[in-house]
Amino acid sequence: MLQNDPFDDEGLGLGCCNTYGSLHNTYGGRFNTYDSSHNTYGRRFNTYGSPHNAYGGHFNTYGSPHDIYSGHYSTYCSPYNSLLSRYDNCGGPYSTYSKACRTYGSYYDRCWPHGPPWQGQMPADLLPHILQYVDCRKRMNTMALVSRAWRTAADAAAVTNEDVHLLLDNNQGTITASLAGWLRKHGSGVRSIDLNYKNERSDYYYHNHDLYNGDINPNLPFSQLAGLRSLSLVNANPQKDGAGLRVMLHCHTPEHPSFQRQLGCLGSSLTSLTLQSVQLSDISSGWHFVAALTSLQHLGLQQAPLSVCKSKTIAGSESKLGHALTALSRLTRLRLQWEIDNTIKLALGTLTRLQELRLHACGAAAASQRSRLNLPHTLKHLDVNIPQWFNDDSTPDLASLTGLRHLQLQDAKWLNTGMMYGMSQLTHLHLCMACDGLNASCMPPLLDVLSVNQQLRHLQLEVGNADNLQDPMILVGPLEQCGALTSSSHLTSLQLRGLQLPAACGKLLFPEGRVLPDLFTLELPGKPQRWWDNDDHSAYGAPLEPGDIDSLVRSCPGLYKLDVAGSLQPGVDMSGLKHLWRLTSLVVGGESVDDDCAEGLAQVAGLETLIIIDPAKNEENPEDRDPYNDGDLFRASYGSSGRGWSWYGGYYGYGRATEPVGSHFTFEGLYNLMQLRRLHHIGISRNTCLFTGLRLSDAYDCKEMEEFGGWDDPQLQRLLDSNCKWQAFKKRKEREEERAGLQERAAVLAGELAESELQNVAQQHELDDQQHVIADLQQVIVDQQHEIVDLQQEVRRLRQQKRHRQQEQSTKDRFGHKHSRRRQS
Repeated sequence: MLQNDPFDDEGLGLGCCNTYGSLHNTYGGRFNTYDSSHNTYGRRFNTYGSPHNAYGGHFNTYGSPHDIYSGHYSTYCSPYNSLLSRYDNCGGPYSTYSKACRTYGSYYDRCWPHGPPWQGQMPADLLPHILQYVDCRKRMNTMALVSRAWRTAADAAAVTNEDVHLLLDNNQGTITASLAGWLRKHGSGVRSIDLNYKNERSDYYYHNHDLYNGDINPNLPFSQLAGLRSLSLVNANPQKDGAGLRVMLHCHTPEHPSFQRQLGCLGSSLTSLTLQSVQLSDISSGWHFVAALTSLQHLGLQQAPLSVCKSKTIAGSESKLGHALTALSRLTRLRLQWEIDNTIKLALGTLTRLQELRLHACGAAAASQRSRLNLPHTLKHLDVNIPQWFNDDSTPDLASLTGLRHLQLQDAKWLNTGMMYGMSQLTHLHLCMACDGLNASCMPPLLDVLSVNQQLRHLQLEVGNADNLQDPMILVGPLEQCGALTSSSHLTSLQLRGLQLPAACGKLLFPEGRVLPDLFTLELPGKPQRWWDNDDHSAYGAPLEPGDIDSLVRSCPGLYKLDVAGSLQPGVDMSGLKHLWRLTSLVVGGESVDDDCAEGLAQVAGLETLIIIDPAKNEENPEDRDPYNDGDLFRASYGSSGRGWSWYGGYYGYGRATEPVGSHFTFEGLYNLMQLRRLHHIGISRNTCLFTGLRLSDAYDCKEMEEFGGWDDPQLQRLLDSNCKWQAFKKRKEREEERAGLQERAAVLAGELAESELQNVAQQHELDDQQHVIADLQQVIVDQQHEIVDLQQEVRRLRQQKRHRQQEQSTKDRFGHKHSRRRQS
């Protein structure tokens, strides 16, 4: 890049490494010119005795375009040569230093007015002829600083189709007079000029100071730039909320004509105009200069953030721009990042040659969401990022864009996907909208469109709103239609964000025989990138089953980047990814990431980037939380149910946990991942084992991910050391509690033993009593047996007596009968 005022006539070529003294030389003192370590006459940089001497060095080519005087070893071509000219514009003590250096420069020029002695022997036109083949930046910024003769030769070198790229420091309000003079002399050969302004002042400065001092007035001699084809005015250091540039359109003087008056000279030649990150002052009638550029083919306008504008809005600016666009009939590329109103949206239909349109809103919307947006039928590249309805009423031309190759729609409020049936030549499709713009009803027609589009290379579907982290995930569509996502064999990138694939759809995405050799990026996250985006991320189940990893590897052999966070079912063997020899970036997460999964990932040796989002963790018992210490120290655990954080206190967040529910991710898995030595970027979710036990202020600062530059990252090492200490403390605490528990258990067991002994004694006494009772009972039984025997004997006796009586009675009866018969007889 050309620096500020490299063509100054005084003391040319004298930078901070001045030939006759050091940077801090002030005519004496400890940095004396003739005693400095950088003294030309007696030190290592001595012109006449240096090993890189121009008269006898190895690099001396006597006329080569890469002459020693333009190289790094030239005494007058130090990388700090241009520093002197910067100090001219700063004022104060730097100006004094600049004058002192220039005094030495004038003396040196008188000593050596014609450059090196050998150069004076060359023909006068030889050196300019040689220098014209050197790059413009080297010729004007380095070689011209060797001497006056070289400057004259560099200035006289013919210019043909030069591309001048200028990098101007902040607050450099106008182009230096010396550059303007050079352009007046050689402007006819300049084809492209890029003015990159460095603007590093903060918003606070521009809100509290007069903006006029920061205005940019590119005072270029446009009347001499008859061959200029491209002009670019860019903020070299654009920041998210940077102040940007302020281009003066009407605040001018006769000495410094306005920007629009200067551009008026290029109406028939300028074909490309870029104003990036700028503020246009007093723009209410200033868009006429754009209408005058009738030969424009490429136009890019990017407004600086409105947060730095004092007026916030500029009345009439958009409508004037819309009227000016109608005059640019030759436009083939239009990039607008501005306040878009209805006149701009209607004027786009008049640009019948337009092939590329990039329409991004800047600031508050100036047009209705349902207002009509005209689109030229010649479009091949369409990028729209404004609140807009895409249907038959608001964008009737969308269905007629049959030659469209690149389609990117963001912030659309509604999309009729049926209007895309005729876009058979699409190679790039990017839809990023809120869930109400691309809902579940739109997905089946979109999948029908994708199934017949075989030219598609980039497919990116995003659903969600960054301002509303609770947007639900949208189901992609019916299971039988999911194969349309990978139907194009030319796919190089497939990215789904905020879309939930149906469960077990891997066989349809990667069926047998389908090969996507050019697919380099595959993002199929089955859950949000942030753990708080959606509580019900597992409502539909994991789309990839254990066997689908092999199908993925077979169908996508050339993958560089893979994101399957939350898309894998638990128990998937990740070691199959080692066959993807090009895979360098991997994002995993969800309940499938446990120690076994980490062991498989450790075999993917080519990984350079690894992101772990919300891995599997064991559930904590809510009853064990300490309500008094929840806000001080914590241990975070994302339960297997996926319901969120679990907090409880204790020193270093220590507390008792229930038994693990299934597998989980621990330090064992983390240490397995440390075998991936080629990793230079690591992202780990804060709710992992790495951050377990850290203080709340150290481990949770409203960021869900922590990134490290490899395993040797000092911050990561500190975390590992801290966690190792915490693990050691935890184990010691566990051992102490285990010992205390054992002692308590021993005491309990001793008491139980004593009580058991007492019970045994009592039981023994009771047993003895029972034995006595038994003995008594046995004696009673014996006595009763004896009584029974006696009774039996008595019974026998009585029976015998009875028999005797019966016999006696029978005998008596027989004798009596005999006597009675005798009497009768």
